[in-house]
Amino acid sequence: MIVTIKDDFDADKIMRSGQCFRVVQTEYGYRFITGSHVLYMKPLTETKYDISCSRYQWNHTWKPYFDWNRNYKSIREALPESDPCLYKAASYSSGIRILRQDPWETLITFIISQRKSIPAIRSAVEALAKAAGKPVKTPYEIIYTFPTPKELSKLSLEELKSCSLGYRAPYIYDTVKAAVKTPGIMKKIGSGC
Repeated sequence: MIVTIKDDFDADKIMRSGQCFRVVQTEYGYRFITGSHVLYMKPLTETKYDISCSRYQWNHTWKPYFDWNRNYKSIREALPESDPCLYKAASYSSGIRILRQDPWETLITFIISQRKSIPAIRSAVEALAKAAGKPVKTPYEIIYTFPTPKELSKLSLEELKSCSLGYRAPYIYDTVKAAVKTPGIMKKIGSGC
């Protein structure tokens, strides 16, 4: 399906921004993952993209994920040129959108991110997904979902350490145990998104 995006959007800047760690550029386009949904977006022009999902999935999963109800271009253009620092930062980051990510994945990746480079964070997140997530077969590859608290709770502390988590493994282990003991806590945390 072809979509036209008239607002600020730059998949490459989003991928490199450090707000999410599972976006990759493939020969099939930029691959985004949220929950069990996988999207490939291949740029055709500056505003047109070939996307790998149905219109329904685009409207109900990906539009909220990319925050399409907010016009980032109009916000950026409303910034006063009299504040050169803010104006320059907004111009430089044009195209980055604030993704509506899963709160659980965001929490765990935040813990992983402490004193790690973006490539190292990506590697650890993928290792966790492969260790405890569910496989999803796309037309191009098999990827793994980010594990739920229950799925992660099946990993021992040693198995978590084997995912290149280093000193973060006990913090993730404790976070997982707390989340499993308190069902619904992530829904409460995520309700503000």
